Amino acid sequence: LAQVIYLRRLKSLQTLNLSGNPFCSEEHYRLFVVAHLPSLVYLDFKLVRNSTVRFLHSLLGKSGSSILQSLCFVPALGAGSLQKSGSQKHTAAFVEYLNGPFLFDSLHEEDGEATKLVSLPGVEGLLQAYPSWFVSVCESLYNYGLEEYEKREAEVSKFYKRLHEILAVNQEESKRIISDFESRNERRLDELYQDGSGEIADSKRAQGKEEIQQLWDALMTLEALVSNDLEELLQDFKRSIDVIASTFTENIQGIYPFTCRDLENQHFEKVMEIVQATLKKMALFELEEDFPDDLRPLFEDKTTVVNIISVSHSIRLRKIDKRESDMLSNTYQW
Repeated sequence: LAQVIYLRRLKSLQTLNLSGNPFCSEEHYRLFVVAHLPSLVYLDFKLVRNSTVRFLHSLLGKSGSSILQSLCFVPALGAGSLQKSGSQKHTAAFVEYLNGPFLFDSLHEEDGEATKLVSLPGVEGLLQAYPSWFVSVCESLYNYGLEEYEKREAEVSKFYKRLHEILAVNQEESKRIISDFESRNERRLDELYQDGSGEIADSKRAQGKEEIQQLWDALMTLEALVSNDLEELLQDFKRSIDVIASTFTENIQGIYPFTCRDLENQHFEKVMEIVQATLKKMALFELEEDFPDDLRPLFEDKTTVVNIISVSHSIRLRKIDKRESDMLSNTYQW
């Protein structure tokens, strides 16, 4: 189906026959093609409805991707059909690697010389509490993200269920109207065949023209009704998704960055206090005899050790900011 998108280069393409291709058996194949080929009038020898075209094109984003492409075209549609498992679900919920110490561990990957400070008296105690608090915040956000993911999935499933209901009702009503017209027309032709006098023929022809106009009016009325229903459905869906997405982003910005930054800032300040106290002792030659030998070179120059800690702290904050930015960006793209 993705190859159909390449046909968008043919700006004047109006007629397309893809019948016989393997992907034609996929559910929503016709909707996908119509959504991505805006000039199409006939697809597989069938007229493309104007209301369907307008509705589907309204789903297309500026980037050329669409809700239909990213969410709808899966083997089966319905409750639970969009659900994913394991890491796929975590990614779809925008909270991958938050269900454990993964993010915390990544903060310290580039510590370099700062890793030596673990053996600094007093720092080891800080590192016993800090990771558990940080991971607890991440796991809270992870659980919240999964809850919001389920809300989005439910809203999308409800949207497509209602979409199919609208199209199915419209299709059945159109079939009924056309079938009634064909039945009346067949009877009229039989009557003309049995008694084809000029006066009766003229009357039947006039009646036929009138019923053709009535058929046209009835089908156009249905077209207008389904167009209104689809527009209302789309607007309701957009409003619901906007509320869900905005609530999610607001809570991300409220829970994650401030709490994680606060924990990192508090840890940095406490480590810096210990370092400053150690530097003071060193200046007064009051360091304990068991002070780790590998730390002594770091504390020979105050600027060096302070810079090491500050750089490490800045890197961690940037990673925290990056994780927040990724979550927000993924939400906006969705």
